Amino acid sequence: MHLSAAALSELKTKGETAMVYGTLKDYQGMGNNSLFTAALSGRKYFRGTLKRVGTGSLPVLVNGKRVLLPTIETAGTLTVGSDSIDKKFWWLDDPDNSLILRSERDQSSWQVVRIDFPAPQPQSDVLARALSAGDCRTGLSGIYFDTASARLLPQSGTTLATVAKLMRDNAAWNLAIEGHTDNVGKADYNLDLSRRRAQAVSTALVSDYAIAASRLSADGFGATRPIAANTTLDGRAANRRVELARICH
Repeated sequence: MHLSAAALSELKTKGETAMVYGTLKDYQGMGNNSLFTAALSGRKYFRGTLKRVGTGSLPVLVNGKRVLLPTIETAGTLTVGSDSIDKKFWWLDDPDNSLILRSERDQSSWQVVRIDFPAPQPQSDVLARALSAGDCRTGLSGIYFDTASARLLPQSGTTLATVAKLMRDNAAWNLAIEGHTDNVGKADYNLDLSRRRAQAVSTALVSDYAIAASRLSADGFGATRPIAANTTLDGRAANRRVELARICH
């Protein structure tokens, strides 16, 4: 959901703008969280005025890098018939893409922690330089899994193809694929999930890109090797990652 450029301009110049907010009717509190069931019950459109209450920034992982995005904080009471809701929204301060980055209602909230958009993925020579310097390790952006699952999503294909080219260009290299998680949940579950995700990447490289299995190893470390604080949403998002490593010393 996003604001029009005109509405964003009104917030910045007048301090308020009209708002129409559509929700799935009676979706809140559904025990089975079925979007299909909710959709059948129709939508409710709340209307009201949003007022600007402040400006600031929110941390978001943009194509794998932590970025502080500028925000406009708004609040308002929206109504439909006899129903009303008090909402707070944090909008991206960008007239071309004024997305909601955070939303609050009563005791519930959600926040965008990661944005990926089409951009050149690291080329094989870029990965090669990273794996030849320092500790010969690099994060692998552009790898996507279903939530709480080791099933690779199709969007991972570009990055997998890049890794495959890297290995064909460096025929003497053997690579370790390492999975990592945040600290949400039980340690043994996270350890198992990180291992299964690393193995899924290895399996895809072997089965879909004809990389010899003998050149790959896969392991996971759960939440034991964080690269950011697990106390923040963006920190936990950064810790959920896949890395490549090779023995170079």
